[in-house]
Amino acid sequence: MGYVRGAMALWCLIMIIFTVRKRGDLYGDCISSPIVDKNACKMISEAKLVGSIVFTSGPAITEASSDFGGVVKNKPAAVLSPASVKDISKMIKIANASPNLTIAARGNGHSLSGQSLALNGIVLNMSSLRGIKIVKKGGGQSYADVKGGELWVNVLRAAQASGLSPRSWTDYIDLSVGGTLSNAGISGQTYRYGPQVSNVLKLEVVTGNGSVTKCSPENQPDLFFGALGGLGQFGIITGAQIILQKTYERASQWRFVYWNFINFMHDEELLISFKQGGAFDYVEGFVVANNKNGWTSIPFLSNTTFNSGLIPPTAGAMLYIIEATLYYNEGIDVNQMVHNISCGLRFIRGLQFNLDTTYFDFLYRVHVAEVATKANGIWFAPHPWLNLFIPKSGMLQFDHHVFNNILKQGIEGLIICYPMNKSLWNPHISTILPEDEDDIFYGVSILYFSKPYPQGPAVSTLIAQNKRIINYCKSVGIQVKQYLGSHETQEEWIQHFGRKWGHFSQRKKMFDPKGILAPGQKIFPRTS
Repeated sequence: MGYVRGAMALWCLIMIIFTVRKRGDLYGDCISSPIVDKNACKMISEAKLVGSIVFTSGPAITEASSDFGGVVKNKPAAVLSPASVKDISKMIKIANASPNLTIAARGNGHSLSGQSLALNGIVLNMSSLRGIKIVKKGGGQSYADVKGGELWVNVLRAAQASGLSPRSWTDYIDLSVGGTLSNAGISGQTYRYGPQVSNVLKLEVVTGNGSVTKCSPENQPDLFFGALGGLGQFGIITGAQIILQKTYERASQWRFVYWNFINFMHDEELLISFKQGGAFDYVEGFVVANNKNGWTSIPFLSNTTFNSGLIPPTAGAMLYIIEATLYYNEGIDVNQMVHNISCGLRFIRGLQFNLDTTYFDFLYRVHVAEVATKANGIWFAPHPWLNLFIPKSGMLQFDHHVFNNILKQGIEGLIICYPMNKSLWNPHISTILPEDEDDIFYGVSILYFSKPYPQGPAVSTLIAQNKRIINYCKSVGIQVKQYLGSHETQEEWIQHFGRKWGHFSQRKKMFDPKGILAPGQKIFPRTS
């Protein structure tokens, strides 16, 4: 027994020495960085962080210095992979005690213009904060209780194991829950259920003062609605309760080709007006050049014939495609359902295409393109994408001057164009929509997917093209709002938020008065 006690005492002594040395090494690593002040380093070394933190260099620092957009490079002072919400709270409190430290949350790194970066600050690697609990209620609302760093594809897998599924999606679902909820989260289901931010029951948020807060529409509503679509300005979303519904087995995907933009708009808006049970579950659209390169991109399968002879000779430079999907279970006559929905549409007869897949494979469809573009290097090239919310009243002008002029040769990538309804967006959330009176607005995304220069176009050329599009809209009075975009000055952000700026800036004073969070957005300066 004495031997055992002695061995245990020796083990405890070793662990104490190891822990002291580990903290000492942590302080030394921190102080070696000329960016972090000594007091902050001391607090970090004494904070008893359970997760790992690295300073100065290494793979974690390199990865956190860039994002999917690949246009902005900002090296952080450190990267923390939190083991719990407590780690995040502690780090934010340390930043509050520092004169200059900032903090950015990074989910899967898919921001486009450096929004998830923190130059000389701390990046939180949220991928270490994962977990899903499915709560299935027979007589009530089922939901998924999800950690903020969890990926949507994993939420889908966990929910389907219980016969359930989230209602609202993004097209690409290898994104973090906290990341999409900090923006909006849109896709072809948005017309029916609203964006992802309209499908949340409760949030857990760590505010800019380090407070861990559970919030909902009834409890702390200013924080709840502020964090949803709030670009990370008021707090870091560390948990969310996501609304679930019954899942489906299969998905019938359809593409209908148009040569006339007015007919295309009419039918998209018609489809989103149909009631559930007699409507597609997903409605989007895309635009391609009316040439061989464009034609071959339209069918789902590369070996499918596209009969270009069916296109009227009066067609212009671009073609427009409605992409619509119907979810169903085995035993349903899906072809009859699709016929009933689509028989009155004005597409070019003979230019419709179909692909039948599982429900999961439909939602995870972009993963196929991800694998292919990673293999050829395009995935890792810069992506200076442009995402816009455009008033319905401006779409004809946009089509004439942007689609059929600036972009008339098409792009290496994808041009998406589809309508949504403002009435399905809670007006209290932070996301900004066009301020006109029409309920319908359009999401237009210009998604460049090309090889790095000089095999593909220079990034500067694509950015200049984006600016040309925005400047055109301004010149003719189309009140576009950038989604997932960036602005260089606070004055530009004030113009972006419009009449919501006062409330947005007031929320910042309430929840992050020192401007510690999300510095990559460049909305508010860091103050001491």
